[in-house]
Amino acid sequence: MKAVRVEYDEKLGILEVSLAHLAPSSVADIEDLFQDIRSRWRVLCGDKKVYVLIDYTGFVLARAMQEAFGLQVRKITTDVAIAAVRYTDDLTVRTQMRALAIKIHRPSNIYSTREEALGVIRGLKDRSVALEAG
Repeated sequence: MKAVRVEYDEKLGILEVSLAHLAPSSVADIEDLFQDIRSRWRVLCGDKKVYVLIDYTGFVLARAMQEAFGLQVRKITTDVAIAAVRYTDDLTVRTQMRALAIKIHRPSNIYSTREEALGVIRGLKDRSVALEAG
């Protein structure tokens, strides 16, 4: 499986995670993916909770992998994120991520563009935007 891209913009205080064009095909792939994200967060952010911007462009998640993926999302957002905001222009992926968020009792916070998602993070930081509880 292609490697995940994780970058931290210290000036903005945003961890960017790109799951673009990834297609985890096993529980082991999902566990490895989230372990990689967590390890990079520790190196980049030193265990400090941050705003997380996630790119789901071209992401593919088989129905059989949804439960394992949801479990890992729930764990990592609890430990890492002040708030996690996602984006993709793919309506099917947005729908899938919204359904997954409902199952794990987390807000989906998924938007169609990076700019829109960044705007939400900016609004959260300046308190002009509030997100619904999951």
